[in-house]
Parts: sequence; structure tokens; C-alpha cells
Amino acid sequence: MIDDNEEEEFNPEIILPNGYRLLIGSLLRQLFDKADDPEEVRSIVQLTYGTLYAAESDIGLMKKLVEDAIIHEHMSEIDYELKELLDEGEEDGKH
Repeated sequence: MIDDNEEEEFNPEIILPNGYRLLIGSLLRQLFDKADDPEEVRSIVQLTYGTLYAAESDIGLMKKLVEDAIIHEHMSEIDYELKELLDEGEEDGKH
């Protein structure tokens, strides 16, 4: 039995050529979380397709896609944190 505080993450993988893995559970979670943002969903789908293609054909391209994905993820986090800070600033100014 799993303790409620120690929830086990279910994240199945798809094994790709050249030793790469696609974490399908994480992919589906991202799509679900971004379902209300068509541009973000489009970006996730394009990156996933590119990843599948690159894993099959070109290791150099795969490295570029991984870099792009990391940069995109960090920029999304920065955008979210900046929005929160700006929202807090607006709330503080209204009081």
C-alpha cells in the first residue's frame, strides 16, 4: 500500500532509436495542463514530432531539439513567475 504522502508517479516511456526515451506520461500531462492554450499545445506537439523525427534520423538535430525544449521550458517558468510578481504588485498598489 502506498502512503498518501508518497504518491508514486506513473510515467510510462516509449523507447526511441539511438537510446532516447519519450516520457509519454509527462507529455500527456503537459498537453492536459495546457489544453486551454492552443499555441502552447501546438508548440508541444511540434516539439514532440520533431523529437521523434530527430531520434530516428539525426543525432545532431536531436541535440538541438533538446536545447530548444530546455530553453522553452525555462522561459515558460520565467514568464509565469513574472506574471505572478506583476499581479502581486498590482494587488499591493490597490490596497
